[in-house]
Amino acid sequence: MTPADPLRANNFDFLRFVGAVLVVVSHATFVPTGSLWADPLYARSGGQMTIGWIGVGMFFVMSGYLVTLSWQRRPSVRAFAAARALRLYPALIAVVISVFVVGAVISTDDAYFARQGAWNYLLNVAVPFVENQLPGVFRDQPARTVTDNFWTLRYEIGAYALLAGLGALGLWRRSVVLALFVFTTALFALGGEAAESGWLDLPRYFLAGALLCLHRDRVPWRGLLALASLLGLAALALTGGLKLGFSVFGAYLTLYLAQAPWLRLHHFARFGDASYGLYLVGFFVQQLVQRAVPGLTAFGNFTLSVPLALALAALLWFAVERPALRLKARFVAGDRQSV
Repeated sequence: MTPADPLRANNFDFLRFVGAVLVVVSHATFVPTGSLWADPLYARSGGQMTIGWIGVGMFFVMSGYLVTLSWQRRPSVRAFAAARALRLYPALIAVVISVFVVGAVISTDDAYFARQGAWNYLLNVAVPFVENQLPGVFRDQPARTVTDNFWTLRYEIGAYALLAGLGALGLWRRSVVLALFVFTTALFALGGEAAESGWLDLPRYFLAGALLCLHRDRVPWRGLLALASLLGLAALALTGGLKLGFSVFGAYLTLYLAQAPWLRLHHFARFGDASYGLYLVGFFVQQLVQRAVPGLTAFGNFTLSVPLALALAALLWFAVERPALRLKARFVAGDRQSV
């Protein structure tokens, strides 16, 4: 399979949406129970990965691929930083402020605005996941937090900074990215505290996507290799190496599907891209639904939450994300793919 041009025919938009849905599925098991072990994949893999982690891993692989391609086409730190900031921050700021306001309305703490924790939550507009609770909000529910999904954003921002820094020095090239990938993977494989560090996990998926982008003219994109990758992931799930293997097998499988012409999902986001918005608002909506109907199971939480979350994600796209992305033209001429 010839690698598709990510600015033209591809399935990236569809797979981003699938990744966001996987995160919502995983949270639908966590919100009613407060336990990661309620996630079927987490339980059956012995605590290796949740269903949502698969979705997040897909995000990082695709991000590494697409932003590396974007950097190759326009190696400008200013343009790169502006494009990434306009992609991440306007929607994030809108959601953080909205959660803060809704939190004030539903809080059982009469001193909500006097609590430092409430104001600390607003710091998420600058440093995602600096605060994950609000006074008197969801305190009687199994999962007592408000935006568990924000935690991955700091690693995404860190990966962007790494690319921009090395790119500015002319070092974002095959040999350097390969060395970084091998080094971080080796540290992660050693286990212990290294394996618990998010900085040695999610950025590996980003590096894997970047590496496959840099070698896209040499990588054989074949259905049999994709099937072998799927079987490799299944085998590693039985041996305890699922996270380690996802940065290889999962990365290949994700990018194969993103470029597979037989999927024919090139126009999936023609009416709008709700994936990032769904990712941002999903958990808070699921918590609100669980608060309204405390006895919901995972299936009930997912069924009731998804339509509400999708509606809010669509509103976020049309009111915030799309207008912000239009500003990219001032910094990135001709870049039509939002990442």
